[in-house]
Amino acid sequence: MKYAGFWRRSAALFVDVMALGALGEILGQILLVAFGGETERGIYAWGVGHVVVHSFSWLYFALMESSNFHATLGKLFFDIRVVSLDGEVMTFKHAVVRNLCKYISALPLFFGFFMAGFTSKKQALHDIISKSLVIDKPGHQIKFD
Repeated sequence: MKYAGFWRRSAALFVDVMALGALGEILGQILLVAFGGETERGIYAWGVGHVVVHSFSWLYFALMESSNFHATLGKLFFDIRVVSLDGEVMTFKHAVVRNLCKYISALPLFFGFFMAGFTSKKQALHDIISKSLVIDKPGHQIKFD
């Protein structure tokens, strides 16, 4: 297995965050119009749309990483996959644990995410806690790191 490095993982996360942001904006705009346009109620509804999407972002990550893709849209774009330590497909429960552990990785100052640049298996803190790896798609050789 070839481990996916920090920069490819970061770029994949950026793609995912942008996709979730776009989804939040679409839902927010629909709610804005449905609740009266640019009134106080409409603007509140727009914000609720964003909060709903971002509150369930962990579900997007867990569903995608435990699916047949083994990756989110960003990871698919950069040809990287998430697997268990033994290289097996992650279960939904395992993927949920991994993604909820990202909140721990974010404290303090996203230090747990930066660990992926320094550990031997290029694991972030949430990967270590959840016993998972982010690897290159089998048979794929890309030079980004």
